[in-house]
Amino acid sequence: MHAEALNWLKGQVRADATLLGRHGIDIGGRNVNGSIQTIFRPASWMALDHEEGRGVDIVADLRGYQPFRTWGLVACTEVAEHLEKDDLVLLIQTLWRCCSHDGVVLFTAATDPRKPHSAVGSPVVPAGEPYNNVNVEELSHLAHCYFQQAKVEVDRKHGDVYMRASRPRATPLKVN
Repeated sequence: MHAEALNWLKGQVRADATLLGRHGIDIGGRNVNGSIQTIFRPASWMALDHEEGRGVDIVADLRGYQPFRTWGLVACTEVAEHLEKDDLVLLIQTLWRCCSHDGVVLFTAATDPRKPHSAVGSPVVPAGEPYNNVNVEELSHLAHCYFQQAKVEVDRKHGDVYMRASRPRATPLKVN
């Protein structure tokens, strides 16, 4: 994870100490270059990823994961840009399903003008690996369809989009 996204997450904790000590899950949480777990000092922590790897507790397709429980903190950092373009809605649905009624979702992803990069940090995207910067307007729309409170922020200088969402809707609004 690059410094700007990490700083945004740390800023969320500085602004809201209730994020500390929650039961958390990291969607797409294979430890490639460090874990965000230490930022939150969680009561418990799990990482879900589509393949086995360092720190992974649950191996599952994160686009349709059906959780066995919900969590008070759901993190998804620097993952969405590595999915097929049409899979953003499926990822948001997973975040929604994982979030407890009083939980918080923290999400970071690449947006324009960030240059493509591989899922393991290389500046070259291997053949067959998807890469699509996240569309900010689509993310904002989806966030408000699935959560009663959602704030999307953009850092165009670094090509980042950040989302904090809470209060998952009992029934999502219609996604067009």
